[in-house]
Amino acid sequence: MPAHRRKINTGDRFNLLTIVKEIEPYIVPSSNQKTRKFECRCECGVVKNITLQNLLTTKSCGCIKPIISREINLKHDMWKSPEYNSWRAMKSRCLNPNHLSYKNYGGRGITITSTWINSFETFIKDMGIRPTLKHTLDRIDNDGNYEPSNCRWSTPDKQANNRRKRKEGVTYLM
Repeated sequence: MPAHRRKINTGDRFNLLTIVKEIEPYIVPSSNQKTRKFECRCECGVVKNITLQNLLTTKSCGCIKPIISREINLKHDMWKSPEYNSWRAMKSRCLNPNHLSYKNYGGRGITITSTWINSFETFIKDMGIRPTLKHTLDRIDNDGNYEPSNCRWSTPDKQANNRRKRKEGVTYLM
């Protein structure tokens, strides 16, 4: 059944939201189409008017976002750090076939130690904090995997001297 024809009753729950009543529809300015709108009460007590489309994808009135953010921060408090970005980028290069550099990493068999794949905390415990803002994640052996014994924080100059050997007539995209 299409969402706009879905039967929604007073008292129905959508995550932390409970339908109080259906109210005047929202008119989409660009198309003048009407979309259903509901008055909802969140578990935290806030009453908010929400369109049907947003109701089907929303978890709360917005009160849950700080809770989720706080849980992430409590977990490692580094989710916006350069080290966290390095960890995420490493995973993307090795695990995401749609990443531009995948062919030079995961596509040629470079893997990540199992203790790092799902644990930023273990990664940072093994690698430590970057010594300076110029340092980035580097593999000592470019044909080796991402693991504690093969990784270090290096400067761009040091990394430039640590590239794969070029074969005659082959161009590597780094």
